[in-house]
Amino acid sequence: MHASMLDQALVLLRRHWRALVAGSALALVPALVTTSLIDMFGGSGPVTIVNGRPVVDGTADSWTTAYVSATADGASWRLGIPVLVALGWAVALAVGLRVLAGAPLRAAWREAGSRAASWVALVLLLAALTVAGMFASVLLSRAFPVDLAHLAFFAASVACLYGLARLALALPAILVDGYGVAEAVRRAVAVTRGRVVSTGTMLLVAGAALPAAAYWLVNVAADRLAVDGSGPVGNDVLLVGAGSLLGHATLVAAVALQAALLMAAYGDAAAYGDAAAPAEEQTPETATAARPLARRLGAVGLALLVAVPSLVTAAAASANPHHVTVAHPAVGFGSRPLAMRVLADGTTAAADDMQVVLCLDRHCAEDGIVGMPCIDGGPMAAVGEGASSCSIEAPIDAADIMPDGTLLALRRGGPHNAARFFWCRIARESMCRWGGATTLYQLPKLWESWSMAVAATPGGGFAAALLGPGRDDRHGKLLLVTCARLDCAQPTVRDVLDVAMPDRWAGGVVNLSVDRLSGNLALAYFDRGANALWLGGCRAGCAHTPDLTKVGDWPTDESNESSPVIDLAATPTGPVATVTLRSAPEGTDDAEVTTTTVVGCDDPGCASSRVGETLTQASARLAVDNAGVAFLVTSPAPGERPVLLNARTGALSPLAGAGTGTVVAAAFDADGHLRVVLNRPDGATLVSWAG
Repeated sequence: MHASMLDQALVLLRRHWRALVAGSALALVPALVTTSLIDMFGGSGPVTIVNGRPVVDGTADSWTTAYVSATADGASWRLGIPVLVALGWAVALAVGLRVLAGAPLRAAWREAGSRAASWVALVLLLAALTVAGMFASVLLSRAFPVDLAHLAFFAASVACLYGLARLALALPAILVDGYGVAEAVRRAVAVTRGRVVSTGTMLLVAGAALPAAAYWLVNVAADRLAVDGSGPVGNDVLLVGAGSLLGHATLVAAVALQAALLMAAYGDAAAYGDAAAPAEEQTPETATAARPLARRLGAVGLALLVAVPSLVTAAAASANPHHVTVAHPAVGFGSRPLAMRVLADGTTAAADDMQVVLCLDRHCAEDGIVGMPCIDGGPMAAVGEGASSCSIEAPIDAADIMPDGTLLALRRGGPHNAARFFWCRIARESMCRWGGATTLYQLPKLWESWSMAVAATPGGGFAAALLGPGRDDRHGKLLLVTCARLDCAQPTVRDVLDVAMPDRWAGGVVNLSVDRLSGNLALAYFDRGANALWLGGCRAGCAHTPDLTKVGDWPTDESNESSPVIDLAATPTGPVATVTLRSAPEGTDDAEVTTTTVVGCDDPGCASSRVGETLTQASARLAVDNAGVAFLVTSPAPGERPVLLNARTGALSPLAGAGTGTVVAAAFDADGHLRVVLNRPDGATLVSWAG
């Protein structure tokens, strides 16, 4: 029975494939093009460049897709329906059935339109029954134990699908035999009585499962066509366009196959039920009298028609209307890099405690990892046949990256417990090129307050901040170490602030920043014991010890388990800092709440300051643009898009096209364009705005 029905469908396809494919393409192409253009230019699903490839950002919801979902006791069903494409599919199916009934293509469009009221009503009825079946399956599963709920849900869903396949034969009853909706439904039920399993299996397997599997495989192959960002963006546009063309061609062919299967199933079932026989099939001679040249031209025109959605999507994506580039580097970024910089050549470099991750252009068409150098720049030692290794300058505790790619780093200096400073050049190699190293400060053997910070100064030198021992075991000192050169034999060390340290394990949080325009230095220290923020700095060159001022009132962390995160930016007008605290609501078992407060200073020593409103943010990072203006890049809440907050004026700007995610790091490039690293469910993401 199955073979007979499938054989009939294949015969119909062979005889009418030109008209079927042409009708499907004419119905589906406008729907595909319109959906793509709305998604890309309508703001609901902004177009981006992902790993050098133009796509529509899949994290955004689009009004062109309708979603229906139901969940109960572990069983769930979520159905997404691309509205315009579904409408094009229904029209293509209706036209295809008229073609198989013997009508020429132009007449098939007219006749399908004349019966539109009936078949559209049937399609809406089937859609409503699909939704009802979805909810019924979920509700039925609730009557079973949890371990059987999914099995019950699956069984009920299969039963619903077989029922829908049976009622689908009402469509050819309307379009072939001219029945009304009610009569067509009764006829579909009558002609499939005793044959529900065989007819339903053929329609579901050959008409739904196999085309869906083919479409999925084609999309997988299309993804593989793009070389994962290893080539020029223009090449990727062509490759992705070719991949989407295969997907659209598969969709058009699938609709033609479904029409043939419905016609074959209806004719076979009707014959079994001693009802009217299927319509007489056209022969190749009566189907067309076109000449060979006309046939070839028609085939070329049909191929171009199927290619239109791919060409339109690729062209619009290449135009990048939202000026947004999204990259998923294969190497990944850390959860909170110690430093991030856009280098002079456009490379994005982010340093963590063991390595530097690179995106070598704005599209991240190439990425890479640079490891820390061997200790003291020593050579690699052979450890076996064809292998070599060495002990490296890692882990590092603080870092800064200069625009020319020089990495400045601070780390604990091995068994001697010294604050060790080294620098190296980031290059497209496996390890950072050694520059030099020096010991900044010798610390006691039993010392565990290792909060440190380092920053490059405009003249080619550096500044570092760290904690050192104080006048007794319960006190310490905030130290500032500066030098006008990297290869500094004797850095200048200044005592900036006496700090209370109940023991050597309870030091506070240190941060340091240098403004690359004015040379102003900003210094911050959060005293965990007193819950106090000290903020200030000095002008370029730091001719005197930096001035620090106690700023703001901060909640007490009774547990003393979590350190605040202090982000700091030096600007020409004074320091800007953010204090990010994590705490659970008092007296509850609720999840931690993350709050961020922006503090701005009107002078380098922070004698005059402004404490902004405390924001409940999922994450936030500071970035300074080329004019010296500090911005806070924030994720208001998980699942929401990042926004840009001017730290001085408080003005908010949404970052369109970024998708959602947790802000990890942010930096401006030489052209003033913002780049942000987000953590998203699909991995670490580099988002660049060219506008």
